[in-house]
Amino acid sequence: MKTLFLLFLILSAISAALALYLTIVQLRLDGKCTAKAKGTVRHYSRQGTDVPKMVYFPVFDFTADGREFGAALAFARIKLADRPEKCGSLYTKSGKLKRTITFVKNEDGIYRTEERFPTGTEGDIFYDPNDPEHCYAIRKIWRHPFLTFQWILTAFNLGLTVLLWFLSR
Repeated sequence: MKTLFLLFLILSAISAALALYLTIVQLRLDGKCTAKAKGTVRHYSRQGTDVPKMVYFPVFDFTADGREFGAALAFARIKLADRPEKCGSLYTKSGKLKRTITFVKNEDGIYRTEERFPTGTEGDIFYDPNDPEHCYAIRKIWRHPFLTFQWILTAFNLGLTVLLWFLSR
């Protein structure tokens, strides 16, 4: 039992170290996005390869250092609906863009955002002045599902370690 406890203790430490490292890297990269530009939706980027589940996100084109770049608008969560009435508002009561978006399937079976973000829509783009390809549109979003999974795995490992510690006493 003590060997199992030590094994989970080591796994928890490794998992926590990896999660902490990835979090620090993500925060450092996001912290570098200090420059701001106005972007305009010019096209849409496809996410997903299943035709019935294809989702198109708006891409805001912006200029930095005389060059053109694009920043896709990301959402933390996507909902799919069969009727427009189920979409709801894109914005919170305070006027901020929600972290969740609901798409409605069109007649082709494709979920698009043209109705919600038509071509020509403007929005703020935040980018790293030293590397404008590192950017985000309108607001920051936690973009790494692996990082979230890593924190969940760390919590699970720590929980098992504590349980094994109590059982080994």
